[in-house]
Amino acid sequence: MKTKSIFQVAISAKAFSGPELRLVVTVCLLIFSIATVTQTNAQSGTTDLYSLKGIVLASKDNTPLAGVNIYLKGTSIGTFSDADGKFTFPRSLATGEVVVFSFVGLLKQELIVTANLPESVEIRMDEDPINIL
Repeated sequence: MKTKSIFQVAISAKAFSGPELRLVVTVCLLIFSIATVTQTNAQSGTTDLYSLKGIVLASKDNTPLAGVNIYLKGTSIGTFSDADGKFTFPRSLATGEVVVFSFVGLLKQELIVTANLPESVEIRMDEDPINIL
């Protein structure tokens, strides 16, 4: 027994022709477009985004720390502090995301992004007693 697809049946029966076919295609494209936009809006949500910049200092003597690894937890997105300890995160961050600051010999610091995040943050990093030994 030979089966036919829905498209073969529609074409062989000439269910749509001329203006009717254009109307059906237009309606299908419209429905697909609305579904795509709705899905994109649902995924992106209405979350506010925040930029993150600041300076990283050694808590022991308040000296700027160059080369601190600054990354979004669970990803490879990140940056490093410059020679003056300053940094600007490479993308905007949503509330609840966690930014990690790490440097050899110092304890990791985590910063949770909140709505009241200051325009510029100051991160102070403490020595890691285990790595000192």
